[in-house]
Amino acid sequence: RAIDQDPRREAIVGGIVATCQRLGLLVVAEGVETAQERDRLRGIGCELMQGYLFGRPAAAPLCAEPNLAAGRC
Repeated sequence: RAIDQDPRREAIVGGIVATCQRLGLLVVAEGVETAQERDRLRGIGCELMQGYLFGRPAAAPLCAEPNLAAGRC
């Protein structure tokens, strides 16, 4: 939260993103609520994000026989 307003948070997340990139790992930023947060995260190299900015939580579809291994109904 508020990564666009706190240089300490930006430094911490920037370090995590840089480390993961060097290790070949994907990073997903969660809890992105504002366009300013999104822009700051993009600026430090985070490409995958989720949060209220992109969509509110929704109820999962009900399944008669869920296929959990495939991650779908």
